[in-house]
Amino acid sequence: MRDASGEPRNVTIVHDHGIHEYPVRFCPCLDPETDEPVPEPIQLIHFGLWLGTWKRPESAYTILGLRDHQLLGLQAQMSTHDYFEYLHRTTDMVCPEDVPDRYRELITAAREFMFTRATKRADVEPTQELEPGVLAVRCPACPQPGINMEPKYEKTGQPEGDDIYTMEYLDGLHYTIDGNFQQTQKNKPMDEADEPLTLGAAYHANERDFKEFQRTRPREKKEPTTCHKFGAMGYSRYGGRVTGTVGLSCSRHMFTLPMGSVDLDGPEAFCYADWVQLTALRPYWKTLRWLAVGYDINCQYRIHFHERIRELQTRYGHLQSIPTDEFLFELLSAVGKFHLPAHIKACRFKFSYYYLRGVGMTDGEALERIWSILNSLAAGTKEMTPGHRHDVLNDFLGDMNVHKLHSIARTLAGRYQKARKQLSTMEETIQKLEENFTVDKIVAMQAEEAQWLADVRDLDKHKKLKNPYEVKEDKVPTTKELLAEIAQARSAEHEGSDAALNVLHVVFEGVELQSLREDLLDVIEENDESEEGQKTIEQTRLDFLSRLAEWTPAFNLVIQPTLDAAAKEVLSEWKGSTSLPDAFPLRGDEHLQANIKSKDERAKRGLPPLHDRNAKSVLWREIESVVIPLPSSFHELILQKPSMKTLVNWEIKVREGQAADALNDLRTGLIASATLKLAKIDMTGKRPTLRVGKKIHRKNNEVAAAAEEYRHAWVALDALGMTADEDEEGTTKSGKTDAPEPDLSVSESQEHAGASTEMGPSTSRRYCRLRKRDAVPFIMHDGRESMNRSKQTVSWIWENFGFAYKQNDPKYQAFLEDVKRVHWFRCSAMLARWREEVRLLGEETRRTVRYFGWFRGKWQAHRYVRLLDKCRRSYTAAGVGIETELWEAATRDDNDVEMVD
Repeated sequence: MRDASGEPRNVTIVHDHGIHEYPVRFCPCLDPETDEPVPEPIQLIHFGLWLGTWKRPESAYTILGLRDHQLLGLQAQMSTHDYFEYLHRTTDMVCPEDVPDRYRELITAAREFMFTRATKRADVEPTQELEPGVLAVRCPACPQPGINMEPKYEKTGQPEGDDIYTMEYLDGLHYTIDGNFQQTQKNKPMDEADEPLTLGAAYHANERDFKEFQRTRPREKKEPTTCHKFGAMGYSRYGGRVTGTVGLSCSRHMFTLPMGSVDLDGPEAFCYADWVQLTALRPYWKTLRWLAVGYDINCQYRIHFHERIRELQTRYGHLQSIPTDEFLFELLSAVGKFHLPAHIKACRFKFSYYYLRGVGMTDGEALERIWSILNSLAAGTKEMTPGHRHDVLNDFLGDMNVHKLHSIARTLAGRYQKARKQLSTMEETIQKLEENFTVDKIVAMQAEEAQWLADVRDLDKHKKLKNPYEVKEDKVPTTKELLAEIAQARSAEHEGSDAALNVLHVVFEGVELQSLREDLLDVIEENDESEEGQKTIEQTRLDFLSRLAEWTPAFNLVIQPTLDAAAKEVLSEWKGSTSLPDAFPLRGDEHLQANIKSKDERAKRGLPPLHDRNAKSVLWREIESVVIPLPSSFHELILQKPSMKTLVNWEIKVREGQAADALNDLRTGLIASATLKLAKIDMTGKRPTLRVGKKIHRKNNEVAAAAEEYRHAWVALDALGMTADEDEEGTTKSGKTDAPEPDLSVSESQEHAGASTEMGPSTSRRYCRLRKRDAVPFIMHDGRESMNRSKQTVSWIWENFGFAYKQNDPKYQAFLEDVKRVHWFRCSAMLARWREEVRLLGEETRRTVRYFGWFRGKWQAHRYVRLLDKCRRSYTAAGVGIETELWEAATRDDNDVEMVD
């Protein structure tokens, strides 16, 4: 019913298509429940309009328009000013200055609308003095007391399982701390008394309590640093009313923790991290017992942590934010994987997520990812008043949490599948690696590892703690020693070769000549035209031609007759057939995949390089035209003939030796190169650094040459039927990934030469295709760690350390023994982390299902209570639908995880 005699009032209506003034006449009818006129603001809300002012509305905003404004701010970080300018131009592109200016009112209306929507979603009244953290969206996979925790743990404080010490991490909280110096606030005149509408109820610690803390806190004593002087320790430059923020997030799922952020008014100091932990951990104070804390400067921060916490509780225990009960959590302190290499050597292994028990595959860098998204707001928030700034930041952080909440089931399911696959791979790797150790040695290393894991939890033992994950410095040989040992091992292995014209000698010499031919082609191709270079080429050429002239008659006498007989036999069987290739009796070059020209691309596929015949010298073409035939050069139909079995078997033995030599050189070269790189890390001065750089370059060239030599041997073994049948990804037809058995040297092969004359010995899985990704060193030093290393499998070339036992120098053999020991410790740690990851993901999945089930039950209970309230009833029904959908998604996507309560 309208009052026809009432005078209409001009109200500026701001909607998503422009800004216009309309005459509005308010209804004077009485509300049947209150027997009073319906307030003007409520009348506008009933018509889908939101108030600019609440006493006497003269401007209003459509709820759809405010919703668009909020979503554009969240998705595209559009500021209120930009949105209002857009409305200006939408209304009048020619004279936008004639459009009514309601920008200030829009700021207030949008802020109130944003707060009201948050309270509606949290099912609380939009009032002041809300419960701490009640508006925050919590992580469903992290422990939430009273909502999703394992029932026995929540009752008793003890996890399931017999070994509480090793399983306590399953019911602990994993979180990270970090500072952000981009989220500043300008030092300009503004309302100092402005408080956020979300006061203490969202992601910032209670602003009143924190303001009291900032006003009265004593000057902090700067603790002497035992590590590098990071900016986070108070050495960075800063300025403004707010110089940045310190925040907390769960480190495994990237959810910002409720009451987990505070503003800085100067450099980042320990007291801010202390305060934010006291406020954010309050909900867990009497339930959880174990915390895994990641912080860029944990090595320094943890030293006096408990003393500072007790002092804060004593001084500020009267404030609502600060719990007064004793801090009884057991802390596991770590440094994020990205920041860890910046620490000194003594810090790295004691605070590494790679080695600490219970962290799984956590990397400790969740907040860095959050900051990278949040910083897009900094240009706008630094201009806002304190309360408005926090309201906007809380809304944005809440939206980020909601995004992750909606996808948490798919995320956990995908990670669980990957973790199980990685765990299986690591179990196979450690099993093969342990074949290189005696049982007693493995038991001793396991005991040493267990003792280290216990001692690293105790900060008092850190000073004397030794690093089992790094090669001992006193055992690292010099480059000269490494080079001399390689040459000595090679010469000793080939010493005493029989010069008689027998099959073994002819095949062996033929393989040597093929390698020498490839080396000579490379030398000619890289010739710098210098006089010394020309002499080297000529000498190498004469040596090659001399050995070739001596070898050819022996080949014609020992091998050629057998090859001719086998070829004639094949031609007789295939007489009249056109199926034989043009290259017959030789093997074609299809297996070399000549269409792939790039040397790097061929290395990635495990293929030897091809020579480009274009624009080459006469000498190069002369050497390239030389053919050195061996059984592996001929067609498989010839090799299958019974008369060829002995020849094929002898070449297999020689090629095995060639491959073993190349692998030994490759492994030793990789270790030498890695050792030199470690020495270079702490080296100072231009000349020493340049000298070591040249040595590293030479070693890298040797590694590349050894890899090429192995690939040539592998191609020959493949032709002889020795290798497994692989696809392009290195997977056998049975579906298993390459898993080579220990390789044998030439001498070892010759020991068993008479054991079998059949083609294709039983050790056909001994050698695998060597791709570029396989020819890498394993990590011997914490300074070489990288963020994605945990997801990389250990190269198959390090599954056998037989090459270490062939070294004659005791010092070098001791070094390789230490390398082998370090490799075991690192692989064991990686295996343990993947086991923990599988268990953590299983428990997180169960918590997620409980979480959505709990909220579904909550909304269902409210649904029956609110039958008389139409608006609340409809929203509650929507809440039930959403939580049911999320619960069903969690149980569907995570069906591989056993759901046991």
